[in-house]
Amino acid sequence: MKKSNLTTAIVFIAAMTAWGFGRGFLRAALLPAGAEAQMREIALQMNRSLPRTIDAMTELSFAAGSDHTIEFHYKVARPATEIDATAFADSIRTNFVQGTCTDEDLHDRFLAKNITVRHVFQDPSHRIITSIDVPPSACPK
Repeated sequence: MKKSNLTTAIVFIAAMTAWGFGRGFLRAALLPAGAEAQMREIALQMNRSLPRTIDAMTELSFAAGSDHTIEFHYKVARPATEIDATAFADSIRTNFVQGTCTDEDLHDRFLAKNITVRHVFQDPSHRIITSIDVPPSACPK
């Protein structure tokens, strides 16, 4: 499972650029005036091309936006009852934080505007396994 988690993290970061999330969808980020409405609109734009398969075990299902947070929701193929949530989060956290911080578009469009990027992992029954928040303070300046 650990190798798959690392692969998921790496593929996610590559996918953000390859599928145009950073370069196309995120161009609309004009925060802070009307931030909550803008975040919702950005999420709606992103959702037009979702879901997307990340790897054999993971799908990027949808995005959601609210005031000062953009969320990426992932569906993991295994039930939450079969996953050690703490070990799962520990195995992917560093790669997701580093990947989010170093993705130029995510950084410029969200983190630099004090917007937290949240990665939420759910099982097929929509039970949350874990979430990883990447606040602007997690990224080196």
